[in-house]
Amino acid sequence: MTGVNFSAMTPQQMYQMYGAGQAGYTPYTGASTPMKMQGQLDRDVYQPSSGIGLGGIATTAVAGGVAGGAAGYWWLNNPVTKGENGVLEVNPDIYKNYDNYTLKTEVDKAIKQAEISAMSPSGVTSHEQYEALKKLANVDDVKKLPKEVVDNLGGITDDPAVAKSKVDNIKTALDGINRAEITTDTFKKVQPNLVADKFEFLKNYDGVKANLDNLGAGATEEQLEQFILNNKKMFNLAGKTDAEVAKEIARSGYDGVLSKLEGLKSTYEPVVSGVKSKILRAVDNEGKLSSTLGDDMKAVIGDFKLSQAKKLGKWGAAIGGGLALIYSLFA
Repeated sequence: MTGVNFSAMTPQQMYQMYGAGQAGYTPYTGASTPMKMQGQLDRDVYQPSSGIGLGGIATTAVAGGVAGGAAGYWWLNNPVTKGENGVLEVNPDIYKNYDNYTLKTEVDKAIKQAEISAMSPSGVTSHEQYEALKKLANVDDVKKLPKEVVDNLGGITDDPAVAKSKVDNIKTALDGINRAEITTDTFKKVQPNLVADKFEFLKNYDGVKANLDNLGAGATEEQLEQFILNNKKMFNLAGKTDAEVAKEIARSGYDGVLSKLEGLKSTYEPVVSGVKSKILRAVDNEGKLSSTLGDDMKAVIGDFKLSQAKKLGKWGAAIGGGLALIYSLFA
């Protein structure tokens, strides 16, 4: 998945995005399958080749230009960037991928649990058991099923007619699950752990605070209200109308508005710092991914690298006035 602007997204859009609105049962396949990149993600790093054909374009290009362009392309696809003095900084684009993974994982978990709850009155305690029950319902004798399917039945029944009745009841129960509501509730639950918007807030904080300071302690309620409306994302205006919330904050005066901003900053800083540290620990100083990456970070970084490759294009850059072919990270 590519990055998502969560603040501009309705719960219904999230609900459609993750397939939660699809009627009927979809077999659960795990929270979020880590993306497996060719060449193995945990060792993925740009390695120059002696040539890639196409008339020897790569080998005849200016060596320094190719190396420089390839290195630049590699870093653009990396979850980190090199700042001043070679210090690694997190590429902020990855925060969107981190949020996508967090939300999708938690939505999947919540829907899985709701499905298990819906199946339990029929005596089914797992998705694997339900899948086995459906297979039994489609044969006329349990002996026609493979041993692993019979094992997954868990002794619930060996009668195809009973299995069909249970499957019909479960289908009705699964159709009754409100996946939109689950997605909405899950989003509210995980919102404190989402990081992309918090990073944007911190990036813009100094500029917004300077504008507030320019208004000064003598700012009128109307001026403060307009200031808040001009910086809606900074104040998380949601639920009530923008004007209602802005007026409510503005009534607290300059000190109250400043306190609101400072409070959000204090809340957001540890969240962003924690995720940043987690991403930085995933790579060494040359951007090579750690061999001990957990599945969650493999999925986040794999999603990021794929989205960057799509955005930047698989091939090429103009280097030193000539066209050089830059190797794809995923070729």
